[in-house]
This record gives sequence, structure tokens and C-alpha cells, in this order.
Amino acid sequence: MTIRTIGNNICNGNKNNSMKQLDNQTVKKIKNMRNSGYSYFEISSKLKITKSTSYKYAKNVRLPVKSKKKISRKIYKRQKKFIENYAKTKKLPKNIKWNINKARIIGHCIFDGSVTDFNVNYTNSSKKIIDQFIKDIEIVYGLKYTNIYIKKGSVFDKYTVAYSSKKLCEDLKKYSKSYNSTSNMTKAPKKVFISDKKIIKEFIRTFWEDEGCITINGEILGRIKNKGLRDDLLILHRKVGIACSPYNCSDGAFGIRIIINKENLNKFKSVSFKEAMIVRGNNKGMLKKKLLERIYRHYLNGPVV
Repeated sequence: MTIRTIGNNICNGNKNNSMKQLDNQTVKKIKNMRNSGYSYFEISSKLKITKSTSYKYAKNVRLPVKSKKKISRKIYKRQKKFIENYAKTKKLPKNIKWNINKARIIGHCIFDGSVTDFNVNYTNSSKKIIDQFIKDIEIVYGLKYTNIYIKKGSVFDKYTVAYSSKKLCEDLKKYSKSYNSTSNMTKAPKKVFISDKKIIKEFIRTFWEDEGCITINGEILGRIKNKGLRDDLLILHRKVGIACSPYNCSDGAFGIRIIINKENLNKFKSVSFKEAMIVRGNNKGMLKKKLLERIYRHYLNGPVV
């Protein structure tokens, strides 16, 4: 298990070399290579510079679709080779049960994570939510994380926990073909719809923890770029008695708006924010549940959460 901190440089290396000023011709070559689909590591190897230097001069290069696909294929091949050559295949427990922990894992992977053939990643700014995800994986699958990446920020840090396990990925893909929330292939698992209300509510909570926000006007909104998944969430909210309405965004996203009244807000508490933080605006760094309490304290004649 490895914990890595990501700062301004993406690797350590010699400080003097990484900060060395390059001539215009070399800078141009770096940008051209990146534009053609070379990875930062390939650029650094071919030009005999540090990986952080290649990143410094190429990070703002806008990649054409062809180059993005080229880099993605390289990443996939590298991950596959690593798994086949180095990763130990650990058998998962037999008869893995469907429970609240598993529903929470799947929800977080759909809304703010990823599942490939070999890797599972989940990112959040709340260390407590990351810790819960790690605990859930241990409970359900008996696996330890491979890496934790920490991206340092001025107000809060961002955490990504990563697992390299083909068996884990195979099991998760039994419930959803895709874990890309922008893909029309990604749906809420059928298993969630026939679960008890406690599991349904916890799956809904992963959406609000990962995608929800509270506007300055006190609206409770959540949005994703997948109409089918949004519509599934509308059904699940209504199954547990929470009134909500759909809305469409100008950027192509599809949203859910919670109906604001005392009875409905009291119901929303059961799926509301626990440890999610606000990452934009004047209240950046505050727990969402604290803002919700502040906004609706007088409306509900007492705190919401």
C-alpha cells in the first residue's frame, strides 16, 4: 500500500533539473510530442529531461481526440501488463452478499469513481468519505487499497484511493456495465430497485455526497450528464417518499431538485449529506450539512441535520 502526495511537480527527481529553463526549440518539441499522443514519461525519456519538466511545458496542450485515444490505449496496456506480471490475484470471499456496504461502493464508483478491467478508483475531498469507502471494500471484498493519492490544496486536499484487482472489477461489473456517469450505458443497478429502503437511501446518499450542492438561494440540487441515470434516481427518490423534480441544464446536464417544504426536508434528512464538503464558492471547505442547517434553521424551526 502506498500513499503519494501530488504537489506542483508530478514526480520528485533532481530539483535543479526540474526547474531548468529550456530553449524554445526544446519547448516546442515537448508540445509537439504531447500533441501527437506521447506520455509525459515518453517525452522525458526521449528528450533526457525529468518527468516534471515534461509536465510543466506540456500540461496545457489541448489534445486532439486521436491523441487522447492513443494515450488511453497506452495506459490500458501498461495497467494490463502490471496486473499480469506483478499483481497477486487474490481470491475474493465466496458468495459475496448484497448489502448496504456494497450498494455504497457501487454508488460512489458510479458518481465519482471509475472501474476498468483492472483498476478501481474513487476520489473525494472528504477524508472521512474516503475512509468509509476503504472500510466498505475491506468488509465486502477483504481487499486493501493499492495506492492513495493526495492532491494538496489551499483550502482542502483531494484524495483518490486506488485498487488493482481484476476480480474486484469483474464483480462490480456484474451490477453495471459502465461506471462512467456521463455514459448512457451507466444505469442504477437493478438490484438497488428491489432492495429495502435502507439500502436504497444509502445509494441515493452517494449521489448527494458526490454530486449534490446547495445554492445561495437555498435550493438543493444534484446534476449528472446522463438522463437515464438521472431518471433512475428520480424513481428511487420517490420509492422512499422524497418529493423531487427534474430539470435540464444549458450545458447538457440533467438535474434533480428537492421540493422544499417542512415534511419533505425532514424526509430528505435520511439521504442527506453526512461528510461531503463544499468545493466551490464563498463557503468552500465547509461541510454541506452545516450549510444546510444554517439555511433552513428558521424555515424548519430547528436544525435540519
